[in-house]
Amino acid sequence: MPLYLNELKSNPAVAALTFDNNVKLDLGKWPETKVIPSPRVGFNWDVFKNRVLKVRGGTGIFTGRLPFVWFTNQPTNSGMLQNTVELTSTATLDSIKFNPDPFYNMGATNYNTTTKTHDPLFPMTAGTKPPSSIAAIDPQFKMPQVWRTSLAADIKLPLDMSLTLEGTYTQDINAIVQKNLNLKPADIAHYDGPDRRPVWSTAGRKVYSNLSEVMLLTNTNRGYSWTFTAQLNFPIVRNFNGMFAYTASMAKDITGNPGSQAASAWSNNLSVRGQNDLDLSYSQYLTPHRLVGSLSYRFEYLKHAATTISVFYSGYVAGNFSYRYSNDFNNDGVNADLIYIPKDQTEITFEDYIVGGVVKYTAAQQASAFWAYVAQDKYLRNHLGQYAERNAAFFPWYHRFDVKILQDIFVNIGGKRNSLQVSADILNFGNLLNPNWGVRKELTLNNGSILSSRIVSNKPVFKMVEAGGKLPTSTFKNVNTTASTWGLQIGLRYTFN
Repeated sequence: MPLYLNELKSNPAVAALTFDNNVKLDLGKWPETKVIPSPRVGFNWDVFKNRVLKVRGGTGIFTGRLPFVWFTNQPTNSGMLQNTVELTSTATLDSIKFNPDPFYNMGATNYNTTTKTHDPLFPMTAGTKPPSSIAAIDPQFKMPQVWRTSLAADIKLPLDMSLTLEGTYTQDINAIVQKNLNLKPADIAHYDGPDRRPVWSTAGRKVYSNLSEVMLLTNTNRGYSWTFTAQLNFPIVRNFNGMFAYTASMAKDITGNPGSQAASAWSNNLSVRGQNDLDLSYSQYLTPHRLVGSLSYRFEYLKHAATTISVFYSGYVAGNFSYRYSNDFNNDGVNADLIYIPKDQTEITFEDYIVGGVVKYTAAQQASAFWAYVAQDKYLRNHLGQYAERNAAFFPWYHRFDVKILQDIFVNIGGKRNSLQVSADILNFGNLLNPNWGVRKELTLNNGSILSSRIVSNKPVFKMVEAGGKLPTSTFKNVNTTASTWGLQIGLRYTFN
């Protein structure tokens, strides 16, 4: 049961406003305090009562917390607790005076230029006007909740091996989403051409032109994830052990809330129809496939020495990204628009790329480079004629091997073992064998921004975005840092008794 111990102050200037969908806000109230039940049930069944096959699982509701900075956004953006005053004229510089009244700078000034004094009784009264950026919490807001179900089997195999199979499904009940109540619905149907997304006119996109944004923290139940893991452990012979595991995952959400404040958590979402109308799409934290494994063998010899050799492997799809325009394509005031992928050359018009009055790339050169780029990119060539999905393009697999060698020398002194151990860790061992192995990749195009656009007679025309001063030819490039090279660490440890 969340408890809110701080009393808030209502801003009458905000309470008097009516936002999109006739919503009114009272910034002096926290969400309703309610008990949040989280019932769960689980089981663990030894099927044959000999631990050869154990089945376990459970289902229930899990409640968590959100980053509470989004709660503090409401009082700190209400115009009743703090305010930002910007003085841009030198004639007003004398008015920058310290005043012990904490509400002194909350409204319109009442500075006497003759006496150079202020009225001591609240000359700048809080609540006389709304702040330019407002953040509020839905009165019915609920803490994040999911319904999670898991089922697993632990199977004992010959040679003392064991196999674990486990699956988990999670459904959002109350996920978190931000809405901008100061953004009107799109007032232009669409541009001419194949891209039919709604767009905004500059004059018609805000409810109140003097406010930048009015954020509302609220809930959505759209979102889910699942994982499946298979893990094999095999201590087959003495001093030898190993494991291998594979995990497949899927996660889709409305938003990962990619920001530390309400406005940034909203505006950093990539979208087709604007940040108030987000599609269910791939989570930015998704790793759809992952393999891990290890092998280790220790052998002793000469009665005073032992060597241990271990190999560790990790392979996974190394992240995802989105294809976006580099500018505000739909004119909603936010530079976060997913591209429409043309199905053929008739659906996209390029214009000359001019730098300093000189044509650097002609429209024809850009068209040729664009379609060559599409042909080499797995995601783009498989989604022609569609809108790019958020976080739906994936990085290639990344594979890495690490090797650890331990050399122990031990001797008994007074009936107790004393040992000297030398260790060598060869990091990214594959890169030592082949300079093309274990190399990390990054996007050639920053943030997937492949096209810039402008509107001519209600029709978009495009330019390709440069990468490193030239038109891009490949989706990925090597990360040429120590993250992609092999390394060696040497350690020494002496143990005595």
